[in-house]
Formats: sequence, C-alpha cells, structure tokens
Amino acid sequence: MHSCIRRKLFVADYLWQNFRGKSKLFKVNCFHYFWMYKHFPMTDTANIKPSNTGRKIFSFLFILIVLSIGISYFIFTFTYSEGNRAGVVMKFSKKGYVFKTYEGELNMGGMNTIVNTAQTNHLWQFTVANQKVADTMMKLEGRRVSLHYEEKIKALPWIGETVYLVDGVQVIP
Repeated sequence: MHSCIRRKLFVADYLWQNFRGKSKLFKVNCFHYFWMYKHFPMTDTANIKPSNTGRKIFSFLFILIVLSIGISYFIFTFTYSEGNRAGVVMKFSKKGYVFKTYEGELNMGGMNTIVNTAQTNHLWQFTVANQKVADTMMKLEGRRVSLHYEEKIKALPWIGETVYLVDGVQVIP
C-alpha cells in the first residue's frame, strides 16, 4: 500500500478511536475512509507509469511540421525541366501588387498549317529573378534572343507569376 494511503488510514483510525462519541463529522469521515479502502483497494502508485500522451502529441506535431517544411522545400525548389527558347522579346516589365517581379513575353513565332490563312504567334510568358539578367533583358527588348530557363513545380509569389524562371540570355545574330 502506498505511504499516503497508509497515512490516511492511520489518521482515520486515530480519529475513530479518540473521537468516537464526540462528533458525528469524525464518524462519517472515518467510516468513509474504511469503507472506501475496503471496497476499492488502491494499487501501489509507485508501479503506475505516467501517461505519455503529451509527449506523443508533441512528437506527432514535430514530425508533421518537419514533413511540411520538407515537402514545401521540395515543391518550390525542385527543377522539373530546363532548356532554351528562342524568339523575340515582345514585352518585359516589372509588375505586381505586393511583390514586384520581372515578367516578360517571348514571341516564338507561329506555324501556319492551313494555306492562305493568317499566322498566329506563340507567346511564352516567363519570369526573371536575377537582377543582372533583368537589366540585360531590358536592353534587348524587341531583339531576337535565346533564353535559358528552369521550370519549377510551383513558384513562390515573391519570385514570380510563372513557373518558368529565366536565368540566362544570349543575343542571336
């Protein structure tokens, strides 16, 4: 039996022996102690292990946060494809409501499959994250260029509006 329970039983026994006829309150309390420990015996609390619920919840939340950060890092930094596109830079500007980014359009020409019809242009939208490349692009607007790009799975709002990030430019003579 645990020492706290033994102490309570000792106090109840002492009260029962010394104040038996003097107070009804002592009789009720002593009877309660004896009846409770007779019908609901207490186990030794030294062998009871504390609950690990808090530790389990903390571990679950920690693992969830680490996985979320890892997946987000992968989605926003993984390069899905990379390559070059050639054409004429039609539009290049710095735009955005909150995050100002460099956005542009490259006219890659068009294909005319039906005879005697107008040729449609194929416009490719891209983002430039590097300031040095953006300055070069400003000077080359309206000229024929080749752009090296990386395609991301998803772009962060402060990097650009498109998933195509241009990181190099060359003038085509």
